[in-house]
Amino acid sequence: MINRWIENDHTIDACGELGIGVIAFSPLAQGVLSGKYNSGRTEGTRGENPNGSLRASHIEPRVLAAVDKVGEIARSRGQSMVQLALSWVLRRKEMTSALIGVRTLEQLKDNLGVLNNLDLSDEEIAAIDAATAEGQMELHPRPQGWLR
Repeated sequence: MINRWIENDHTIDACGELGIGVIAFSPLAQGVLSGKYNSGRTEGTRGENPNGSLRASHIEPRVLAAVDKVGEIARSRGQSMVQLALSWVLRRKEMTSALIGVRTLEQLKDNLGVLNNLDLSDEEIAAIDAATAEGQMELHPRPQGWLR
């Protein structure tokens, strides 16, 4: 939702045309889309380790502002932010699965709650697009300068 390289470079479209399934890696953007970093606290999270998987660019104010807006959309749908993020990922026919990483039973239940409301309307997709427009992260896995 806030890292759309797979859509922007049409990788997901090519996979669909070729009949290749896609598995989403880090659909919650290292936990950013759970909203837990919006408080500014990183204790006990990936953000606690400056050399870990959470980059400083993941929690820039513009990204966290987008996450706040996504939270409003999730609440209007009766979902958690996690559930909305998973709905977003799983809305594409090319997406066969999403890798989730949970540490607690509560997190697992929250993740599985997405099954109660997977569908996104065109209006909701447009609202998500607008909410995240200024908060996109550039996390393409290719090396810099590769096939530009």
